[in-house]
Amino acid sequence: MGFYTNDPVADAEAYSAYQERQLLKLPVCRKCKERIQDDTCFKIDGEAYHDGCARKLFEVWTEDLMD
Repeated sequence: MGFYTNDPVADAEAYSAYQERQLLKLPVCRKCKERIQDDTCFKIDGEAYHDGCARKLFEVWTEDLMD
C-alpha cells in the first residue's frame, strides 16, 4: 500500500486517507445511518442493517406469533 517512506508524518497522513476511503465504501445502516463496520449485517428488502438495529426492528418472540 506504500505507506512507508522516510517521512513518518506523510506516511501517517497517507494511511489515514486510505482508511477514510475504505470507510466510505462500507454500507450504511438504514435505521441508524451509521457505516456498518462489522463483518456481517442483515440485508432486508435490499437495505442493510446493523445486527442491533435489525433486531430492534424485526426480532420478535416466536411465542408471540403463535395462534
